[in-house]
Amino acid sequence: MKTLLKSTGVALAMLLALPVAAQTAPAAPPAPGMHAGPHGGQGGRRAARLQMFSTLSPAGQQVMRDAMKGGDPRADHAAVKAARDQILVLLDADKLDVAALKRAMDAERNAAEAMHNKRQTALLAAYQKLSLADRKALVAEAKAMRARMDAMMTKKGAPMMMHGGPGGMDGMEDMPPPPPPPAK
Repeated sequence: MKTLLKSTGVALAMLLALPVAAQTAPAAPPAPGMHAGPHGGQGGRRAARLQMFSTLSPAGQQVMRDAMKGGDPRADHAAVKAARDQILVLLDADKLDVAALKRAMDAERNAAEAMHNKRQTALLAAYQKLSLADRKALVAEAKAMRARMDAMMTKKGAPMMMHGGPGGMDGMEDMPPPPPPPAK
């Protein structure tokens, strides 16, 4: 189930242009009843990619697939991972080198920002190529996917950090008040 949630989350994030791994999607829509199976895995991600953009015209689907597969996402993610690994090395040292830690954190932010900017540039160009009908279908698909994710997360009782729903960052009213400060 975690893999299905991750797959759906990845699909939603890609659809909403968040910095996630760009993947290509086959042109054919999924066969009825196709799912990830009992253990999820690659089949779950493939099924999510197949369903993404399925309401767009064939031309619109191609435009969006081309935008999602641009660049080298593995290299982008490798740069972010390397910077994060460096942060961990610096944190694990006996003596904390704050200047080096700041540089590593800046490198991580810059790599993630560059990846995000490339993706948004590709998506902006793609959105301009879509017909009005395809843009409306894309919006409807994104809203439906968000509603499915919200419903699934609510059903499972998982926090919804992405949308600020129950248990998420905006759901702090559900939390008990903090303990009083210690008496002096």
